[in-house]
Amino acid sequence: RTSARPAPFPGAVDVAPSSNTGPVRSLLLAVCSVLGALGWARHWARSRGRPWGSVSPALHPASDFVAAALHGEGVPGARHRRIFAISDVHTNKAQNMAWVDGLCAKSYQNDVLILAGDISDSLQHVEITLRCLKRKFAEVFYTTGNHELWMTPHDRENGLLDSCQKQDAVLRLAQCLGVHVTPKFVPVDASTGVWIVPMLSWHHKSWDPEPDIVEHQIPAPEALVRDYRRCTWPEGLDPHNDSVARHLDKYNDILMQGNEDAVDYDLIQASGHPIISFSHFLPRIELIPEKRFLTYPNLPKAVGSSALADRVERLQPDLHIFGHTHFGWDMVLDGVRYIQAALAYPSERKKRGGSLAIGDFPRQPLMVYDTRTGAPDPIPTAWTEYYAHNPRQPTAMKLAPWVAARWTKRENRNRRMQARKDKLSAERSSWLFGRPV
Repeated sequence: RTSARPAPFPGAVDVAPSSNTGPVRSLLLAVCSVLGALGWARHWARSRGRPWGSVSPALHPASDFVAAALHGEGVPGARHRRIFAISDVHTNKAQNMAWVDGLCAKSYQNDVLILAGDISDSLQHVEITLRCLKRKFAEVFYTTGNHELWMTPHDRENGLLDSCQKQDAVLRLAQCLGVHVTPKFVPVDASTGVWIVPMLSWHHKSWDPEPDIVEHQIPAPEALVRDYRRCTWPEGLDPHNDSVARHLDKYNDILMQGNEDAVDYDLIQASGHPIISFSHFLPRIELIPEKRFLTYPNLPKAVGSSALADRVERLQPDLHIFGHTHFGWDMVLDGVRYIQAALAYPSERKKRGGSLAIGDFPRQPLMVYDTRTGAPDPIPTAWTEYYAHNPRQPTAMKLAPWVAARWTKRENRNRRMQARKDKLSAERSSWLFGRPV
């Protein structure tokens, strides 16, 4: 079974750094300074309306090839690899597509990218995005999110009848582009490497074990979560229970058995190599703030999967990447480290950038593992810092002030609208039948 492991990375050769690099290093640092100055000049010119480009400087990824070269990072042939992670790129938004396209084409040529779902509901956008990322990274791993499974008129014109067929089409497209959607051993040299394990999943309401907020009239997930309207499921699958989640979870075993390496979780665990798994949805409730803090308190009913939780528990990875909820996150639970780095929507970055922030992302994709130094130190984020000092209190039913104000305003608006409707209805009845005696 060990013969199924892919051959060592062909460019992995032992290159000893030269000790006589003083003048070269000084020259490269000078070039970095010039490039940095040019970046600020570009920003200055753009602020005065001159045509220096269209990408916001706050989101434009750093062109750090020269700086990386100083450390031997991101250079083909270097005897180590970095693994980066992102999720929720939503490249149907022009600013997000510009971010992806603006990633340095040279800095990551020996590196690996994990993309934890939510590119777009458009197959065309999925293809453009994956092609772009494949040009920039040596290896790209990907799993679908909920947006990829949304049905569009164009999908139906192309003969896709439901969201399961749409997922099949997305996965085939990714594989045709050389993007990995099944577990794969990423070698560094003949004896070391990392297992990367994608996990397909879907959310279901019964995953949420915590009590509901009753203080306000919070709509059910079906009323606000677009997955219920935009996805179409074949007969026998009902998104109101866990049947969709269980069905899509089975894809993982089918894909692993159909993989040319024919691996399973027991083999991966027995290898003794580091394991990084990833999914779009959440395996654990602790990876989302309590309901009292959420703008939509019933969100936990549409973010997680029990079948996914079982897979993570069975595999026991060193690190699990997830997405979907658009919060920066870095937390260790029962020996597994969980990280989220969601690009999210431009409007979210503007309104609540603090809750999205994690490390230097989105200046560049978040580095989650280096085969030379291991995983980075814990990365502070707003919510993980909060829960480091405050225990989770799922039974606390009083909404946070900013959430309560939103729902009070919504309820007052609904009452006013209902009062207007009642008044118009009464006036119409009076006009038709006369005023009551």
